[in-house]
Amino acid sequence: ALGRRVPEDCSVVCFDSPGDPLQKHLFTHVRQDQQAMGRKAVEQVLARLEGQTPPLLTHVEFTLVVGRSSAQPPGC
Repeated sequence: ALGRRVPEDCSVVCFDSPGDPLQKHLFTHVRQDQQAMGRKAVEQVLARLEGQTPPLLTHVEFTLVVGRSSAQPPGC
């Protein structure tokens, strides 16, 4: 509706886009390690139940998957 083209005029980036088995990924996205996220969440709940204070921040590995919805900025 705005007359913008993806990725020519603007890029679209999201989290955990579903894959396309026939083509390159449609959306550029951050693929999160969902199993590790779940495991760490359970560890934090168990720590709380044992009276411990889990860390406020927890790092979980991720991967940037470049798809067809993003491009280099103009002039790069």
